[in-house]
Amino acid sequence: INAEYMGPTPTPTKMSVDAGNLFALDATIDASEITDENLHLYATSTVQHLINRLFTLPAQPSDEGKVVLLPRRVMLLPREKTLPKADPATRWEKFASTKGIVKQKKMLRKWDEDLRQWIRPYGRERKEAERKKNWLIEMPTNYEPKVEGGDPFLDQQMDRNERVLKQKEREARNKKRADGV
Repeated sequence: INAEYMGPTPTPTKMSVDAGNLFALDATIDASEITDENLHLYATSTVQHLINRLFTLPAQPSDEGKVVLLPRRVMLLPREKTLPKADPATRWEKFASTKGIVKQKKMLRKWDEDLRQWIRPYGRERKEAERKKNWLIEMPTNYEPKVEGGDPFLDQQMDRNERVLKQKEREARNKKRADGV
C-alpha cells in the first residue's frame, strides 16, 4: 500500500474491518442517508479506517518498499465459480464399488533381489534397472523374429508398443461409455 498515514479518524461505533480480505464495513450508515454528496465522505472515512488498521500491522522491508503481512481472513467469501462436477464413474469404478474392492496404497520402492537395491516399480528408474537386469535374453533354438532382421530386444519393444496402443483403445472406449455416446 503506497499511502501516507493521515492520523486517526473519528472511529464509528460499528466499524468492522477484515484486514485479511482488505474489507471494511461501517454498519452505522443507513442506506436511506446516502446521497451523492455524502457518499464520497462515507467512502473516504471507511477506507481511511482500513488503511489506519493496515498501518498497525507488522511490516517487512522489501525492494519495493514496506510489505504488510496480512492476518488470517475473518470473513469467508463465496467462490467465484461453482464447484467442479464429479467425473462420471468408469466401468471399473462401478464394478469395484459393487464388489467392495478398495484400492490399496502401493509402496514407493520395492526390493530387487537380482540388483540388491530398492527401485521404483515404475518410471525411468525402473527402466534403467530392467536394462541392467535383462542385459541378456536367452534365445530358444526355434526363435523366429517378428520382423526381418529383428532380435529379442526389438520384439520386446514391439510387444510393449502393442500393449500401450491396446490400452489407449480401451481408455477411449471407456471415455465414450462414460460420456454416454
